[in-house]
Amino acid sequence: MKQDLIGRFRHKITFQSESESADSGGGYTLSWTNVSTVWAEVKPLASSRTSAERLQAGQLEDKVIYKVTTRYLSGITPKMRILFGTRVFNIRSVINLGEKDELLEIIADEGSAV
Repeated sequence: MKQDLIGRFRHKITFQSESESADSGGGYTLSWTNVSTVWAEVKPLASSRTSAERLQAGQLEDKVIYKVTTRYLSGITPKMRILFGTRVFNIRSVINLGEKDELLEIIADEGSAV
């Protein structure tokens, strides 16, 4: 990896995957399991004033879209989420930049899950 990229990766993030565990009622409970903690660059693509607004459950919902760049890590999918401190980002797309297995570019949003 190029030296100039290392300085950009100043945010610690954790990838999480959803898991199911059996409950006493014969059903299951959904929870999130940590997959990997890495250093990344987290940049907003759209501020809260310019991000896409939607009407959900009769209320206006404002989402902020982020671009998260990190070293390549296999197995990261849009079914996962990112924990960034106390904030949760829903992964929308994962791109292996240049198909070189060096960097991942992830588009994610912060806000209620869809």
